[in-house]
Amino acid sequence: MLLTQEREPILSDGLGAGNNFTISASPKAFEILSSNLYQNKILAVIREITCNAADAHTVAGIPPSRMDVHIPSFSEPHFTVRDYGPGLSNEDVLSLYTTYFRSTKDSNNDLIGGFGLGSKSPFSVADQFTVTSWHGGTKTTYVCYKQDGLPRVNQVSSEQCGSITGMSVSVVAKSGDIPTWSREASRFFNWWRDPPYFQGNATLSIQSYFHPDNIRIQSKHLVNGLPEWAIFKNSHVRPKVMMGLVTYDLDIQSIKGLPS
Repeated sequence: MLLTQEREPILSDGLGAGNNFTISASPKAFEILSSNLYQNKILAVIREITCNAADAHTVAGIPPSRMDVHIPSFSEPHFTVRDYGPGLSNEDVLSLYTTYFRSTKDSNNDLIGGFGLGSKSPFSVADQFTVTSWHGGTKTTYVCYKQDGLPRVNQVSSEQCGSITGMSVSVVAKSGDIPTWSREASRFFNWWRDPPYFQGNATLSIQSYFHPDNIRIQSKHLVNGLPEWAIFKNSHVRPKVMMGLVTYDLDIQSIKGLPS
C-alpha cells in the first residue's frame, strides 16, 4: 500500500534544546500493537495473514486464490495459511518479518500491506505461532512466542527443499473459539471473487458476493485481475467498499459526488 501523508511546515527557529519522541520496547507496547489494536481479533488474523499471502502471490504473479487456507476445526484446531510466493530468507525473517512498522510494501500500491503489523497479528489470539519459509532451496521453520511479555522468534529446523518457495503461518485456535473461526472466515471470504483452497474439515458457508450485479462502481485500475477498489451493494448486508481483498462497511450517503 502506497503510504502518503500531508505535513505542515514547522518553524523551529529559535526553539530551545529538545529531543525526539521514542517508543519503549516494553511488554505493554507490544501488547497494544499485537493485540489491543484489533477489535475482532480472529477476523484480524484471518485478514492480515491471508492478505500477506496475497501480496506474496502478487509479487510472484500468482492469483491470490491459489493459496491454501486451513480453518480450525475441533479435530484439527489450527489456522494455517500457505502461500507460494518467493518466501523470506533467514535474515529477513529474523529482522524484517519480526520488526514492527518495518515493511517493504509502503511504496507499492499493488500490495495490500504496508505498516509492518499484520504479520504479528497471531499474537492477538495466542502466545505462540509457527512460521515456515521455503526460500533459496531451504525450508526453515521458526517459532514466534512471548517471553515475559516480549515477542521473540527462534529457528527450530532447517532442511533442503529444492525449488519450492513460499511461506506458511500457523496458529492453534482455542477450543471455545472454533465456531467463531468458521463464521468469520465465511464472512471474510464471501467477498472474494475466487476463494482460496480450503483444507481440513471445518464447516464453511461461502457464497460469493463478488458479482457484476453487486458492484455499484469500481476502479479502472486492476490488480491481479481485480479492481483496486470496488463499492458493493447487497440486499442482505450494508453496502461495502473493498480495497485490496478487504471489505469495510460503507455509509453511501456520507460520500459526496458519487455518480447516481
